[in-house]
Amino acid sequence: MTLLRLMLVSLLLLSLVLACDRSTDEELGVVQPDELQGAVVFVLDTVRPDHLSLSQSARSTSPNLKSLARQGVSFEQVVSYAPWTLPSMIATLSGGSIRRGFERRMTHSVVESIRDAGYSTAAITEGGFVTKRFGLDLGFDSFEEEQGPVQLLSPGQARNPNPSGGIENTFRKAKAWISEHRDERFFLMIHTYEPHTPYTRTHFAQGLDRGSLDEIFRIEDLRRVRSGKLPVGETERVYLAALYDGGIRISDGYIEKFLSHLAELGLRDQTLIVVTSDHGEEFGEHYATRAGDHGHALYDDQLLVPLIFHNPLESYPVDRVGVQVRTMDIFPTIAELLEAPHESDRGGMSLVPLLRGESDEGRIAYGGMVDSGPVRQFVRYRGYKYIEVVGPDRNTPQLSPAPPPVQLFDLSTDPRERTNLAGERPELVGRFHDMLGSLLMEGDAEPFDLPKNLDEKARARLRSLGYLD
Repeated sequence: MTLLRLMLVSLLLLSLVLACDRSTDEELGVVQPDELQGAVVFVLDTVRPDHLSLSQSARSTSPNLKSLARQGVSFEQVVSYAPWTLPSMIATLSGGSIRRGFERRMTHSVVESIRDAGYSTAAITEGGFVTKRFGLDLGFDSFEEEQGPVQLLSPGQARNPNPSGGIENTFRKAKAWISEHRDERFFLMIHTYEPHTPYTRTHFAQGLDRGSLDEIFRIEDLRRVRSGKLPVGETERVYLAALYDGGIRISDGYIEKFLSHLAELGLRDQTLIVVTSDHGEEFGEHYATRAGDHGHALYDDQLLVPLIFHNPLESYPVDRVGVQVRTMDIFPTIAELLEAPHESDRGGMSLVPLLRGESDEGRIAYGGMVDSGPVRQFVRYRGYKYIEVVGPDRNTPQLSPAPPPVQLFDLSTDPRERTNLAGERPELVGRFHDMLGSLLMEGDAEPFDLPKNLDEKARARLRSLGYLD
């Protein structure tokens, strides 16, 4: 037999072996290299997109996320449903608005569809409002949440190699879970309260003038700011932002370590990676007594969040999407990319057409659910933001100055939302009022109060995050 014939026979035998292997793999449900094996979603609590170094941030707060965004697609206008965690996360996980008022427990989750499609589903969270107490575990086979007060790490304090709380523990658990499920189809959500208050990361704050602030910003300091006992001027705002940016930098490093862990397990090239947040943060841009805080207003500093998609198995024709989308669109997108059939009338729509360049249509963003001051709702559409008071003041710290009954901002010329045009544009106010009424039902204006039977562990956790006095 000639050398050429030997080579042909060898190639034929090899192709037969590979065909048999593929058939066996399909029968056993083994993932092929051209299929996504799973997805990992990182939810970094309280992150403003303008503080990431993939945007105009002057600091190198997120070099690893910047690299990830270059490999994938970043969305530049992502609007949350609410400026605080619980309603925002319910809207995100359910893939839509909370149409029947705040039910206190989530009753529908896109994660259910992902689980029903054959994926092992897990969430590693740092508790607080991201908890099974409010039904956020719906659809997850495993839901681990941190209990008890937030543990502060003071400057110079040695890190615990086996921490009992915080971002170190969160990512340690996440690595353990993904290692255990490396041979399965998987969906993992990792939630951390970095860089939410308290701010303890001094990486970018060293050498800066602190003004009236201490080296770190504790919840006790936040309460003093709210009461007016701790005045916050420009010096303090700059220092607070530096502490906050340090929290982002810490999160960025942990994400990079986790992605390296995926690569070590041989999963990096078959895993969809999504990075986002639930809401933003104010540093006194509109309310000096709410610096280092959120939940009280519907301005973009509290509503806009980052969003990065990286799909290693698909090359998209765009690397940035400039049109407006919503956090309620994120999980329907993940479900489609994982081929997990999902149907819902809650408002969230897949972003896959935008990823693939098949559409350039933005989405109407709307919501509300503030946690203090009068009950308000908003709609953000075609470069305008409309905010309307729809209910009485809450039994929580009031806002000074009090929000006007109606606000209208032209974001193209006034991105910081300083000039209220409601009095000058009555016809536009009328259109947005009607639009808001059609998007949000009457029940959406109902204020939300924590259940009276909330246990002390949950209250301690929320208290240490500044949500309870």
